[in-house]
Amino acid sequence: MWLPGRIAAALTMVAKYDFSYVNDPDPMSWFNTGRPMRNTTDRMWGTVATNLPLSDGTPTYSRLDLGACVRWAGTNTVPPIIGIMGKFDDVVGWAEKVKFLARLRTERRGGTFFWSPEDHYHAAGGYWGPMVDARYLYRFRNDRSFPALANCNLDSNAGDGHYASGDSTGVINAYVEWDTTLTDQTDLWRVTLRMRNLKTKSGTLVAPESCLVDVTPSRLQRFHAVIGQSLPYGVLRLSDRAIIQVGKVWPDDSLGRVTIPAVRVHRSGVQLWLGSGSDSLLEVPTSPPRGPLLIRVVEQPARGRGVLLLRGEGAARANVELFDVAGRVVWKTPGGAAAAEPAERRLELPALSPGLYFVRATWASERALARVVVID
Repeated sequence: MWLPGRIAAALTMVAKYDFSYVNDPDPMSWFNTGRPMRNTTDRMWGTVATNLPLSDGTPTYSRLDLGACVRWAGTNTVPPIIGIMGKFDDVVGWAEKVKFLARLRTERRGGTFFWSPEDHYHAAGGYWGPMVDARYLYRFRNDRSFPALANCNLDSNAGDGHYASGDSTGVINAYVEWDTTLTDQTDLWRVTLRMRNLKTKSGTLVAPESCLVDVTPSRLQRFHAVIGQSLPYGVLRLSDRAIIQVGKVWPDDSLGRVTIPAVRVHRSGVQLWLGSGSDSLLEVPTSPPRGPLLIRVVEQPARGRGVLLLRGEGAARANVELFDVAGRVVWKTPGGAAAAEPAERRLELPALSPGLYFVRATWASERALARVVVID
């Protein structure tokens, strides 16, 4: 993280991501206050509360917190991490991973992660053992851009850091892959995205026909976005050469990063085009594509509030209801405009108490469901 120009990518197995984390819900976690490894780090670097400065002034435990490194990366590319983790790992801890995964998603920095209900000594060769292949790292190069993925609707729920919360076995960004023959020109960035099957000790998990995922072009070599100027994009399905998505996006922060939201990726593959150079490559329809009504929670788990993204036919007109686990309606919004509107709608949920909720969107004969996990 501190020498990103030298690191193309990393494969980590049961790694420690945040040496400053002292609040793992498992009281036996080795890095909690008073436990063996925390005593060791206190002797080596001082306590977390003291947080002594390094010679360059950086607080020690900020240098030893990958989440802080991601937040401070700025225009630097965060080298993508492929991580294998155990949810019952009481050595390096599990709760710190939930915090780190949330930071990567918020900052749109990518990475691929796998976890299973195993301890520190068995996770790497356990359920996800067949996915541990260092040769996969060769698809990354310091002089080659890549798509940083986030908010895939196939992502598992990591929970709130307790063993019993979230999915016991799960993945983040694992079902989507890309060809390394990207186009990275000053006015055009293009990549081919595909679904992939996942190998486990119990057999193969076959990828669904398609998924939705946010794509942020990263480690760009030539492509350049200008803050305040929109960029056209399009998605071409390779099986029938049909244009299935078009739109415009704007750089959404001071770093000039661009995220294409909810890209539809098919098993047969799609080509995603971004930039003014794509105008001649795409026959852009006069209206956005329509499809089944879909609903996605933008950040999962949500902290206090949640954001919903509705897409497809009727997204602008759908009625949306939020239920608690007892089936009570705790929030709802009426349908939107009666006339045809763009097939995308963003909604912010109210402040919610920690817990599990279910959201339902209905319009005509269409219905979409999703769950919302809220943590402190």
